Amino acid sequence: MNAGDFDITGMSFDKVTGVLDAGDLQFNNCFIGQMDVETDAGNIECTGGQYTDIRLNSDAGNVEFDDVSFENLDIEASFGNIEIDGLDDIRSYTIDVSCDAGSVEVGGSESFGSYHSEGTGSGTITIDCNAGSIEINN
Repeated sequence: MNAGDFDITGMSFDKVTGVLDAGDLQFNNCFIGQMDVETDAGNIECTGGQYTDIRLNSDAGNVEFDDVSFENLDIEASFGNIEIDGLDDIRSYTIDVSCDAGSVEVGGSESFGSYHSEGTGSGTITIDCNAGSIEINN
């Protein structure tokens, strides 16, 4: 899609793929197996719902997850903040995040540049951000 805002609510998909040049993308209470989305300019927001594998690439815009369950999350962001709230158990994920210019906060502990922890479960969170803050909380 070239431009526009998309608000998708209460839908179930095995796979969602797409490229959005400009606009916001919102998923509310959705059930998605595999998500692979790229945006050039705009925010990505997921509220509620269940996902299996998420891969996001954002050139400019914020990425937010609130009360979403997922197995694997992979985000590449050039410019923008990344916020993940409402995880059931943050310790169950292997977390590997890096931010070239900005702060990193995981579970209330703040660091600069990068953070890594081995999880107790099989889930993964991988984030690479050039400029912006990363915040991950239960």
